[in-house]
Amino acid sequence: MALLLILAGSLIGKFWAVDGSLAIDQGEVASAFQVEPRAEKPLNFQVRLDKFQVFYYEPGGSPKEFRSDLTFMQDGREVQRATCRVNEPVTFGGLTFFQSSYGTQATGPIRLKVQLGTSTNPSRRPFASRWICPGVGARSYR
Repeated sequence: MALLLILAGSLIGKFWAVDGSLAIDQGEVASAFQVEPRAEKPLNFQVRLDKFQVFYYEPGGSPKEFRSDLTFMQDGREVQRATCRVNEPVTFGGLTFFQSSYGTQATGPIRLKVQLGTSTNPSRRPFASRWICPGVGARSYR
């Protein structure tokens, strides 16, 4: 009986769930999430990432916790605030948001030094690294 229940849950998730991701920077507001490599699904509300934090076991150690303070809005007004952590999802508007990843993306300038033999050519390029936060997953059963 348990095996049939697990199989039924898998089939329901496979055919009726909507899975996607939402990469959002601190301070940004999103009104859609990515469901396929090139497709977006609109939300009937907006999500703002107020603050993103990473806590480590030791300086230079592995991450202990990464959390996102989210604000859910409808028509530009705040409806609910919630903190999303790993293994502590947040549900709003029929979707469940969970913390899935974090990383960096390119922004301001970086300095490069290109060397060929004894000849050196310093260069400045138009990008550097900043946090992108978070990779939030979203799932809905409809």
